Amino acid sequence: MKSKTIILFIIGAVIVVGITFYRYQILLEYYTWRLQNSDSKYVEDCENNLMAIAPHVKNSMAQIYLKESISMSRCARITIGDALTKADKFYAERVFCNGLSSQSTQVIAASIENLAFIKSTVCCDKIYKLSDNEDSDVRFSVVSYISNFNDPRSLNLLKKMATTDKDPEVKKWATSRLQTLGQIP
Repeated sequence: MKSKTIILFIIGAVIVVGITFYRYQILLEYYTWRLQNSDSKYVEDCENNLMAIAPHVKNSMAQIYLKESISMSRCARITIGDALTKADKFYAERVFCNGLSSQSTQVIAASIENLAFIKSTVCCDKIYKLSDNEDSDVRFSVVSYISNFNDPRSLNLLKKMATTDKDPEVKKWATSRLQTLGQIP
């Protein structure tokens, strides 16, 4: 009886120590899972929760963000990126720039969207080159990014994409952004 009590005490102590030291990692895994497996009404809750723990797990969060093998919606990846930005904008910016070299178009598109949100110019040239990427989601994200900058280079590229892109949704989005910028009626 005494040995069972000691074993239960040791197991309990190990669990308490594990939760104490790994609680943020456990929460990150749970919130990421919930973000991937729930409907849109929980996205805001997940985003708030991720922002709360982001300073404690930013490296793990970056690994999840960049992991190509994770089947995750672009929205979920962008949400993780937003939380990472709130924790450390400069670190997040480097993570997003690294994401532009990914083999996954989901990671690339989300990275562009997150860079657009923070209006970063660090990886500007790399993003401009992605305007002729085969994936329409990547090109759509490029439109979002370049429409942040009302300069001749960006406007010329937006005009080109509004007229020659092979995807009608990208064309429509580029045209809409040009209208918002006052370049076409």
